[in-house]
Amino acid sequence: MYDAAGRAVDLPPEGLVISTMLAELLDVVPGDTVTVEVQEGRRPVLEVPVAATFETYIGSPAYMEIGALQPPDAGAAERHERAPAHRSSAACAALP
Repeated sequence: MYDAAGRAVDLPPEGLVISTMLAELLDVVPGDTVTVEVQEGRRPVLEVPVAATFETYIGSPAYMEIGALQPPDAGAAERHERAPAHRSSAACAALP
């Protein structure tokens, strides 16, 4: 993934990286928490920190490492072992 200036945007092992537009729409900044509703599989609902924002002119995306979508009761090493090494996106909404 790349920002509006063409620089690569790295994903942290935990947390969301969201567009600045989405951050404005949700009224969140890095360090705030959002609720992520996964739309596949067991459909978990997770509380996830916003790790960073980036500027883009294409939509209002949110990205995170797929391993971070594992249930919170799984240990960090177990989550990353079981998850394939690719990225995923999920629907998210700001906490009330």
